[in-house]
Amino acid sequence: MQDSLNTNDYQRDYELAQSGGYFNLSDWGVIGIEGPDSKDFLQRLSTVNLKTMEDGQLAPGAFLTGRGTVVVIGNLLRVHSERYLWMTAPNQRQLSLEHFEKFHFQEQLVVKDCSENYALVAFWNKKPLDLQNAWVDAWRPSLYWHFFDRHQQIEKFQNWEAQGLARLGMQLFHFFRVQAGVPWLGWEISESDLVLEAGLDKAVARNKGCYPGQEVVERIFTYGQVNKKLLRVSAELTTTGVSQVPDLEISRGAEKMGQLKSILVHPQKPAQGVGLAYIKKNFWEHDEAVQISPSVRVRWYNSSSEVLTHD
Repeated sequence: MQDSLNTNDYQRDYELAQSGGYFNLSDWGVIGIEGPDSKDFLQRLSTVNLKTMEDGQLAPGAFLTGRGTVVVIGNLLRVHSERYLWMTAPNQRQLSLEHFEKFHFQEQLVVKDCSENYALVAFWNKKPLDLQNAWVDAWRPSLYWHFFDRHQQIEKFQNWEAQGLARLGMQLFHFFRVQAGVPWLGWEISESDLVLEAGLDKAVARNKGCYPGQEVVERIFTYGQVNKKLLRVSAELTTTGVSQVPDLEISRGAEKMGQLKSILVHPQKPAQGVGLAYIKKNFWEHDEAVQISPSVRVRWYNSSSEVLTHD
């Protein structure tokens, strides 16, 4: 995935985000699952434990194949016991609808694309004073998810900006996402990757009962580790302006250590960046920087508690 980078806007957005802003995610998918059987349907199909969810609660989750690989990822909101909203990135909207209908047989429920009715935003660092429903992201405590009636969008945006919240660009959204180690389906991960390879442990409820891929997931949790894992990367760049890169092999001599999936340059430090890379198990604890191309040198982190230097 390769997007153009407007350096001036990117730097401006980063500066504004320090005092609070919002990302317009109105092109994201909002899918409703409603009916007497909706809870049981989602319980046996997703990685979310719906038995412990309360009204108004949001949880990260995924839908998997029987092999434990990722189909779609997103956030699931329990409106009440018979109505749920699945919120997901634009490229997963249709995939989600198709996946739900594939497993929808005799259950008393309706799956409906509600994206024309609802719009999604994400606030960074600061929430509007009058906001009633906002949910903290599982990976990024500075990010708050919120959805609202789409016909109120212009009024809402004007109100938030009057409160000093700047509208921020998606380049910065992806920078913060990658910095926190959150993958994007179709970019850092694909449908051939195991959910636990992709670093999505927080989207998987342990011991919740059967769902597609559950046996594979629990076996990995209980008896062993995956052979590769998506890790956060800090990068030194000798070619300024690098925004995103295609797959690059990470190796040390003849040893293949992994594959770099993305790099995003720091908004204010053009010689530094953050990224995500699949690293093989034997090299997870490797703590030296590795030169992987004439212009890119990377070091990875095997702990979510380690903070990348490019804050």
